[in-house]
Amino acid sequence: MSRTIRYSSDEDNTYDKWRTKTIILDQLRLRHTDVGNFIVGEKMMQLLTPFVYEKLSPNVSLTNVKIKALAETPIPILLWESPDGINLLKTLHNTAEEMKFITKSAGYILYLVDDIRNEIYICNKNLEEVNGRRYAWAIDREKTIAVYVAKEKKAIIRNDSLIDARFPEGQDLGDFFASNILTIPVKDDSTCVAVIELYRVDGVSYDENDLGITTYLAELAGDVIAGNKNIVGIRMENEINDILLEYTVTTLPIQTSQEGEFVYAQHLVNYASNLLNSSSVTFFSLKDNGLLKVMGTNKGNPALKLNPHKKKLRIAKEIEIADIIRNSRSIVNFADVFNDPRFDKSVDRHIGLLIRSVLGCGINKKNGQHFGVLMAINKQTDHKYTPTDEMIIETFAKYLTIGLEYMSEVINHSEQRRTNNALEGVLIHQLSKRLKTPEVFSWEETVYIPNEFHEYTFVPDDPELLEIPKYIYYIFNSLLPKLVPNKNNLYTLIFAAKKIYREENRFHNFHHAFKCVHAMYLILKQHPEVFDDNIEKYAMLMAALLHDCDHRGLSIKYLELVSHPMINRSLSTPLEAYHYQLGKLILKYSKVLEQFDAEELVVFGRVFKESVMGSNLSLYMKTYTKIKNLLETDEFDWHNEDHRGLVRGIAIVSTDFAGFAKPLEHTYNLSYALYAEYFAEGEKIKELGLKPPPILDNDTYNEIPTREATFCSAVVLPCYEILMKILPNTTPLYLNSTKALKMWTQVADGTQTVLPNQSEDILSQIVGDSSSTSTN
Repeated sequence: MSRTIRYSSDEDNTYDKWRTKTIILDQLRLRHTDVGNFIVGEKMMQLLTPFVYEKLSPNVSLTNVKIKALAETPIPILLWESPDGINLLKTLHNTAEEMKFITKSAGYILYLVDDIRNEIYICNKNLEEVNGRRYAWAIDREKTIAVYVAKEKKAIIRNDSLIDARFPEGQDLGDFFASNILTIPVKDDSTCVAVIELYRVDGVSYDENDLGITTYLAELAGDVIAGNKNIVGIRMENEINDILLEYTVTTLPIQTSQEGEFVYAQHLVNYASNLLNSSSVTFFSLKDNGLLKVMGTNKGNPALKLNPHKKKLRIAKEIEIADIIRNSRSIVNFADVFNDPRFDKSVDRHIGLLIRSVLGCGINKKNGQHFGVLMAINKQTDHKYTPTDEMIIETFAKYLTIGLEYMSEVINHSEQRRTNNALEGVLIHQLSKRLKTPEVFSWEETVYIPNEFHEYTFVPDDPELLEIPKYIYYIFNSLLPKLVPNKNNLYTLIFAAKKIYREENRFHNFHHAFKCVHAMYLILKQHPEVFDDNIEKYAMLMAALLHDCDHRGLSIKYLELVSHPMINRSLSTPLEAYHYQLGKLILKYSKVLEQFDAEELVVFGRVFKESVMGSNLSLYMKTYTKIKNLLETDEFDWHNEDHRGLVRGIAIVSTDFAGFAKPLEHTYNLSYALYAEYFAEGEKIKELGLKPPPILDNDTYNEIPTREATFCSAVVLPCYEILMKILPNTTPLYLNSTKALKMWTQVADGTQTVLPNQSEDILSQIVGDSSSTSTN
């Protein structure tokens, strides 16, 4: 036993750890916007097509190597050679020699199983054909002992090879005859890959001990072959992945048109045709009408040489097969289409080109729909496609899917951008028509400012919204007198904001916008030593004024349920993205940024966007955690722009919570106004036949005090506490909010019997008529 030759490798137990490389669309999007400087290595340059070489971005540095077309790159399949260079056929012969020595046999014959031709053939010690020819037996027709063992995958001991109905042909080796035979299968997992036939000529029979020893050695050899096949397959898959990964990442950023889809698909099918050794590989694209159409095929496709009539018939039959593959939703491997009763033979006979073997798989989108079908026809070296070929076409299908998804997204993005530009013009036109009213010019030269205006508790008594526009003008003019543009332009901005905020909203209305801009004004005014940049202050005030413009009184929950287009504006913050885009339009229309040069506009735009997007509560929680850690580690630095950005994020959210710092009566009414919006949304969800979340369900009306107390203690107070540490003059916000928390706690537990006066219209809206609020 010690003389048995065994092949081992440190990769035997590690091949399952190899992983298939994939491309993340986000990376591709990044490359599309900023290709960046990167070096294309020699290996990839040998694979790039001349087209890509001509079209490469100027940012890509090319190594000085000869370009070789992608479709000409071979990847050899050496299943009988280990990664260490050991020939496994010689290993099989050595194992057979061990069996011969241990069992004292006269000799052996090694048969290899060809699962493509479905036959076995003799492999001699020199690994050459016997006498210049291949001795083979068809597994499905012949009746020899070796054929029987290969088919049944079990060992046989025969003392008279001529007497058995299972294999009446015996060994079928011409004049050669052995009286005692031991035949053992060598199995790769569940597949028989070889048969070793031992024989004696001295009349001594084989016994169960001989069978046990040889079976054990055959299992060891089978394990080696199985491990090698896995390693070779995985290495091949990884090499294909590396090639396609580099090709795709380099090519996709420059293929951003519908013609680019064709070019990308064309290069991939050319390469796939070479690698699969097929007469043709074709990608059939699925059109909007549900029909398949040829998008790309390899240059050597013999169907291209047919006359138009025959070519049309051939394509029609290929599409018929591709449609079956598309509906199967898996890899399909037809061994003999010509003799398959499901397909018409007359077409092949008429055009003179037979379709034999077919391998294909669908190109599927994420949503379960199809891009089309990738299909290979007529394996040229063998009768049918192998499992390795299935792995290859699946890998190509994966990268073809990624490429088509990327280009589809880029094309849609371009179309959406053109649509947005058109809609922007329409919106500006509509804004200009809506704002041509006498109130735009109803401002007075002097504005009366109450004494309490400079306190966080200030609440304007202005139900008709006649004074609030003047207050906002005063805020900008007093804090930033040198930056305020033409007075008409600023008032145009203010009245545009007033009109764009929806009057029917109980909470997200123009009153709310004023409370936010007023709180932001006091924060900036009381801390001139840290907020010394006028452009930054201007952008923060604008963000406070416009951060909820055109709020529908609806949460993202409802918009997702009805698939509202607004949710497509951003993956994480769609509402804030909408407010930001609309705010930019209002700023553009009102011409309040004309006093800035290009560099100043960049600074303003960055701060404005950062502040508006930062009003999202999910982003606020991340901001809060970051700035808290900076303060605890004493690393906070006002001169660090990232740290200042965190402060701006906390500041914009703190203005959203300013209602908690108002007089208790106002705080009380404001909270119930917010829940009026919540419950109106809940009614809309009920109309869809769904159950709304508890916070949107008016059946939970009695839980409002508890929810407000919880929100105040868990979110509002921590926000004001950390703001107070950074900006000490904001302490009143924290102290007033503690009073609100005490009030809500007492209301929740029933210890406060004298409640602030609640607006009757708000109360009726919540309890009895929540569904009547317009939220269009």
